[in-house]
Amino acid sequence: LYYKGVAYQHSANVPLIFNWPGHLKAGKVADGMMQEIDLFPTIMELVGMEAPAGVQGRSQAKVLTTNSGETGYEYVYIEHAGSDYTLRSKKWRFTYCPGKEYGELYDLEKDPNEFVNLWNNRKLDNVKRELTKRLLDRIVSTRDPLPLREAPY
Repeated sequence: LYYKGVAYQHSANVPLIFNWPGHLKAGKVADGMMQEIDLFPTIMELVGMEAPAGVQGRSQAKVLTTNSGETGYEYVYIEHAGSDYTLRSKKWRFTYCPGKEYGELYDLEKDPNEFVNLWNNRKLDNVKRELTKRLLDRIVSTRDPLPLREAPY
């Protein structure tokens, strides 16, 4: 589960443990990424209820009840008090600091402890552009979806 005030691995990577004997796959360990916003729709599905309109998370009930480890996330989003915005995948950790000339970019496969900030590495400008686009798309997707539109105008 990725959610914290800072995006470093040792703060953001929090184990999530579910225990519901007879309902969940006992002893299962999944390495997929999920987010705090997934907890509510997951619990709702597990107890047989539909999440209300406007819930933005994704139910992870399938991960808890089957052999699947697929959470549906290639990247997870971490926001620090509205000032820094982070995308994290198994490969990259990208943090954008609005209004600043700096940010953070880590290759998590080569540098899992995030010691070498690659932000100023010109060879990775294409990676920064792609991650910036993905981050902007994700920020836009977090806006409140309510009230639901009932007409196209």
